[in-house]
Amino acid sequence: MKEKSLKKNTTDSNKILACDFETTVYEGQEDTEVYLAGFSELFSENDESCEIFYNISDFFGRIFEMAPSKLYFHNLKFDGSFILPYLFSIMKQDTISKPSKLLPNTFSYCISDMGQWYSIHIMTDKGLTTIYDSLKLIPLPLAKFHSSLGTKHSKGEVDYTWEGKGAPPDEMISYFKRDLWVLREGLETMLQQGHDKMTIGSCCMSEWRKTIHNSVYKECFPNLYNIELPNGENCGKWITRAYFGGWCYVNPRYRGKIVENVHNYDVNSLYPSVMLYDRSRLYPVGLPRYVCGEVPTDGQFNYWFIHFKCKFWLKEGYFPFIHIRHNLLYIASENLETSEPQISVKGKKLVGTDLKELDGRVELYLTKIDFFRFMEFYHVSELEIIDACVFGCEPTPFFDKYINKWKEIKETSTGGKRTIAKLFSNNLYGKMAASTNSSHKIAYIKEDGVIGWHTIAEEHKTPGYIPIGAAITSYARDITIRHATKNFNNFIYSDTDSIKTVGEGKGLEIHPAKYGAWKMEGIAQKAKFVRQKTYIEQIDGKLEITCAGMPERCKELLIANMERKKYDGPIKKGVEEFMAAGRTMDDFDIGLKIPGKLYQKRMKSGVLLYEDYMEIRPK
Repeated sequence: MKEKSLKKNTTDSNKILACDFETTVYEGQEDTEVYLAGFSELFSENDESCEIFYNISDFFGRIFEMAPSKLYFHNLKFDGSFILPYLFSIMKQDTISKPSKLLPNTFSYCISDMGQWYSIHIMTDKGLTTIYDSLKLIPLPLAKFHSSLGTKHSKGEVDYTWEGKGAPPDEMISYFKRDLWVLREGLETMLQQGHDKMTIGSCCMSEWRKTIHNSVYKECFPNLYNIELPNGENCGKWITRAYFGGWCYVNPRYRGKIVENVHNYDVNSLYPSVMLYDRSRLYPVGLPRYVCGEVPTDGQFNYWFIHFKCKFWLKEGYFPFIHIRHNLLYIASENLETSEPQISVKGKKLVGTDLKELDGRVELYLTKIDFFRFMEFYHVSELEIIDACVFGCEPTPFFDKYINKWKEIKETSTGGKRTIAKLFSNNLYGKMAASTNSSHKIAYIKEDGVIGWHTIAEEHKTPGYIPIGAAITSYARDITIRHATKNFNNFIYSDTDSIKTVGEGKGLEIHPAKYGAWKMEGIAQKAKFVRQKTYIEQIDGKLEITCAGMPERCKELLIANMERKKYDGPIKKGVEEFMAAGRTMDDFDIGLKIPGKLYQKRMKSGVLLYEDYMEIRPK
């Protein structure tokens, strides 16, 4: 799954096209199909040029005439589910050859083991057609391109449901064209600035690498997945166990209650801010020194990762942050107050660490920063240090040139330039933590004619330097958790780079733009926090909903219901019944069901989108 550079080329023999499909199931049929397809050419003299087709066969007939070419679909996972069945019907699959080595009338693709679609490659007599997912390059909904990237056109709002035959109504085609133009304009904004990798993360890594001499990079950031520790374990995989994301926590004191006067604070560019050079916040480099049985001697110029066993329970006046994963005795997303098992398991085989094997203790891998906070926030007993990896720290501003470039653009620009600066500021750190996992899916046709999948396990991808990836997230976590603790008596909620407090927050450096300072994002007259990533606020009389897994259309319906307003959105099923019962903020809770969420059912020719209820669940 190695990513390739996408070179801007406006010649007739290598066009770049922004593409889209609209699909339906015709009445009386048991399959789904593409009824509207089209593309708009990038860097064309006519900025409203496009070609429209009424089935997938005619679309690809034209595409193959234009080969070699590059195509972008915004959310290839959906559109690709129609493309692959069509390709299976006209040519052969090749699961071995590199794209450039494909024989005519064969195709291949890159889909990760987690179901992430990256590319599809099709070889015809005229050359290679390559299809990419523009959502991986520009991780924004198409509806936000106009406001965020400054595109001339904006995404249309129209009911694309079509169950007739032949050409859809002119109004529908007009809106469809606008979607093509919006995607084309957004892609032009990225590509004309040279950001032409397959994903935004790869674009960030490519640009950052230009600021580091290759010999320095190889010396400071070696491939740790090629290193075996004295205990026989793979060094990269060992350190990955200490890699965690942001801290997301609801204070039990306020969970499920309506709270008034809620102050919202966000850190300005949290991850980029901790990547800037600071002698009190240095980063690991090079190869580690392996030690056993003791906490490494601390020093200004070292950074370590530690592996130990213990029992623990939270001290008064502190918030929990420890997670135990891959163990059926614990809820993986739970911030644990104690090492005592959270779940009673009987008659099931445990996955990962079994407490019985450890005499009631748990086994943890933490970064240096997380370990110090752990010892400060928790009572710890029966501590046994197993081993640690100790890295030196080079007092060098590795990221400053890169971060400061995008920081300046972000602070002095508007529209598309500012949005791109935000993307490039925030997406480098994740690439540093990339692993060697290149496992992918291979498609096959099942007996019922529907596509099925096999997963192929592989470890061939070039990784990042996991110690820095883990250290960045650890430094960022520390900032959020410690500022929440400063507000222990009035803290409500945090998610990665934000905290919410009853009344004014204490100990926060407030500034609207300074990297690492806290920005006031508004005061909610009232709010309710149900669980992680699930809450509702009323700010300046306007309801705002954050709910993991809830589509915008469902949020719009629920807000219309709470505000006693008419709903004119796209949801069809269950709206009348839902709107008949007036709801308030009290009803925003576990078990609430809202119509309108789109689910997928795989069929022979693609996937069928159908509406059903979205339910707020405990976890």
